[in-house]
Amino acid sequence: MNREERKKQKEIAKKIKEINNSLTFVTKEMQKELDVLAVQKDEHVYFCGNNIYKKIYMFHPASLGNKRVAFIKALTDRYNNRIRFSICTKNKNGKVSAYMFMTVSFEGKNYYEIRQLIAEFENSLMKNICVFLGIKVDACSLENALTYIHMNYSGEMKKINPDILFGKGKAVKLFKEIDKCSCGRFECLNRYGVSYVGKNYLNNTDGINYFMQEHEGTYFVVVDFQGFSEEEQLVFDLDIRNKYNLHNETEKPHFINMTYIITSLLDDEEKVDSFGEDLMKFYDSKGVLIMPAVKQEKITFISSCSLGLVDYRSMQNASEELIGGLLL
Repeated sequence: MNREERKKQKEIAKKIKEINNSLTFVTKEMQKELDVLAVQKDEHVYFCGNNIYKKIYMFHPASLGNKRVAFIKALTDRYNNRIRFSICTKNKNGKVSAYMFMTVSFEGKNYYEIRQLIAEFENSLMKNICVFLGIKVDACSLENALTYIHMNYSGEMKKINPDILFGKGKAVKLFKEIDKCSCGRFECLNRYGVSYVGKNYLNNTDGINYFMQEHEGTYFVVVDFQGFSEEEQLVFDLDIRNKYNLHNETEKPHFINMTYIITSLLDDEEKVDSFGEDLMKFYDSKGVLIMPAVKQEKITFISSCSLGLVDYRSMQNASEELIGGLLL
């Protein structure tokens, strides 16, 4: 190796070290609240430990329109990343509004590797999926993410300075106590919540979100999924064919691991019981079995509020059509 090659190699090693050292550790309090150890402030990436990094994107649910299934299929066909959609719908005084986030998980040994994976993902997402389907997806800044996380939990729209992650400025506690957790119910800042986890589904979920359009309340819906890798899919297909005696290749099912959570918040405590019963009956009429998040009220709610930074999953097998139908 000549001098020029050695010089170039040193420059590359220096650059890699700089990129890996560009993460800033958050305070211990924030580590506990958000399950995040460090962030890359300029590129809005969260390091969550165990080689897992997450990045949050935002877009308007209406932009999906009738492209929901096509979007999900494109994501699961191209990527093996775990992807979470977090949708908040507010129905008050006859006015319905909604916003949606997409949190993507990446796995790698260091940030230099992760940075390349994210660049490849974003380039492919924008060029091959968003342009083709006419969907606009934007990276979510730390400030926007923290502002929406705070609003999800408290109901208060207040801009949150990301400096709180590093112990600078006025301290803000994102998640205060959640009280009286029982049978899927809980209380949070004078609001009364019920949280459910999906357990069984029919593939036809048309109109699954009409309930939110017709009943006042604040709703958090989480659709969290991850496609099988090629090797996992082969093993799964073989197991399914043997189990159900499927010999025709056209019968081969294609499944994805999915978690579905729905949490509702009401202002009136007296309405919570009847509301929960009506919600379960409605889902049952659509062929979807949801169960109260018993002893998991706090984690399901905080995971929903935090856009998936605080992790929770209860994976079931699902198809792209089903996942697309569960989105707004």
